[in-house]
Amino acid sequence: MIRWREFRELLRDNRGFTVLEYTLITVIIGAVILSGVDIIGNALKGSYTDISAILAQQAAIAGN
Repeated sequence: MIRWREFRELLRDNRGFTVLEYTLITVIIGAVILSGVDIIGNALKGSYTDISAILAQQAAIAGN
């Protein structure tokens, strides 16, 4: 049997919503951080690839 008084008190209780809000904020911040790290990582990878190609070209020129 449903206890209506307890059910109404449960609906008025906002503590669960607060935990949910903080959890969602944490997940969003984590996703933004991971995306940023991925973007920065790809940019650095491209830079190191370019540097490697330049050094290999200079080594080939110096080896002649």
